[in-house]
Amino acid sequence: MRNGVHKFFRAAMNSLFPGYPSVPVPMPSLADATLQALRDWKQAEDSFNYVSEPDLVDQTIYTVEACKKRYSYLLNRLRRAGGETELY
Repeated sequence: MRNGVHKFFRAAMNSLFPGYPSVPVPMPSLADATLQALRDWKQAEDSFNYVSEPDLVDQTIYTVEACKKRYSYLLNRLRRAGGETELY
């Protein structure tokens, strides 16, 4: 049963996306991911300035904190890897 379902979904994906799964998805470098995390954090902080609904303020604060933690995590990984840390 399980093998049949797997074959069905593989056939469906191949018909929708020719070459699936042989098309590799490039992974961003650690430095690129860190820069993107920094941009996401700054964008979240900017959006905080335009929010007035109480529920959206809470959600925006959560997003800013999550982005800040992701950036901090990736920056620490980049430093441990010996990469360029002059991102900010």
